[in-house]
Amino acid sequence: MKLEYGNIVKIYLKAQVEKIEDNTVIPFPGESPVIVHADDFEAEPSTTDSKSSLLTTTPITMFIDKLNVDTGIFRMKRSVIIEICQSNGETKVIGSIRYPAHLIFSKSLNKDIFKITHKQPSYLD
Repeated sequence: MKLEYGNIVKIYLKAQVEKIEDNTVIPFPGESPVIVHADDFEAEPSTTDSKSSLLTTTPITMFIDKLNVDTGIFRMKRSVIIEICQSNGETKVIGSIRYPAHLIFSKSLNKDIFKITHKQPSYLD
């Protein structure tokens, strides 16, 4: 099933998150996410077979407005938890404390690019 998402995306480093409840990320006190505005994007989870179990993989490529925060934290692949707004107004969390998503940041001329991959056992869907 393809999901279409809205344009506001909150990105938490895994170390910033205390817990996740009811599709809401609860950060540790004093921690705040990086909030970006993304072009429209879709996430299409797929199931693959691995040696231990079935895995659900969700690859996402986001074209975002140029970041106006220090991009030093994104210089390497990071474990993140992402909170996004779906087009129907509900929030969706990609990643978990046990199975975080992985983010790679790339700069471009007019937009910045986030490549995100999330893998978790299929029985957790």
